[in-house]
Amino acid sequence: MIATVQLEEMTQAASTNQPTNPHMYTLPDTEPMENLCGTRIRVASGSDRTATIGGTVIIDGVYYALTALNPFIQDIRITPDGDRRRYRVDFRSDTMYRYATDGDDNHAVGYLPEYQDTGMLDPIYWSLEQDWALFRLCDQSPKCNRLQIGGWLMLSPSKVSKTSPRGTLWCLLGSSPRHPVRTDAFRLGYHLTAAYQYHLSMVSFPKDIGAWVVDAGAHGALYCMVVGQDDSDMTTYAVSAADIFRELHKRFPASPISIA
Repeated sequence: MIATVQLEEMTQAASTNQPTNPHMYTLPDTEPMENLCGTRIRVASGSDRTATIGGTVIIDGVYYALTALNPFIQDIRITPDGDRRRYRVDFRSDTMYRYATDGDDNHAVGYLPEYQDTGMLDPIYWSLEQDWALFRLCDQSPKCNRLQIGGWLMLSPSKVSKTSPRGTLWCLLGSSPRHPVRTDAFRLGYHLTAAYQYHLSMVSFPKDIGAWVVDAGAHGALYCMVVGQDDSDMTTYAVSAADIFRELHKRFPASPISIA
């Protein structure tokens, strides 16, 4: 099923009521929690196209999977409208599905919320410019973001890095046989798109798009998210996590936002 959304290009004013100390949601270690960080998913039921859930974000007590938007888009058409541009976005799917090799992959993991009762996808939950999307999880039981590196280092991002890396950067890929990958990040002097802010040294594949990159030297702080790659020159691109969360606070100024 293809969902179609139309929206106008506009500048969203920064809120003066942004939370300065977002509530950080924690649970006792003894309580089992599902971990979706680095999980491979299908972008539509039965589709061969796959991507990666970066991790889980909580907004006003609701769990969302944060990933890249572009794997779910079928087509974008731009038409002039006076001094603005009008975008027509065709989605190949508004739902992400569990990736399974045993054929049991019709299990929906999350979906893009609709705007009230219009049947149209609510653009507050996705960004064309920064190439991210929030999928409301079908299962709202407590989640965590946690991956182990080499059997000894446990990374559990709970905050967003706003500085240069303090230690080793790891791309959190948790789906076997693809494991977390060490990488370096280089800020681009020019942006091919607003989302392409970093060039990563790691070799990536289309299925890795959406994965989070964290700074092990800052206790696993979220640094950026993979949003694109080019097989021709083995280039991987990423968007700043700080920019994503800055935009989330603008869009949800009255809601507590945290990394699960």
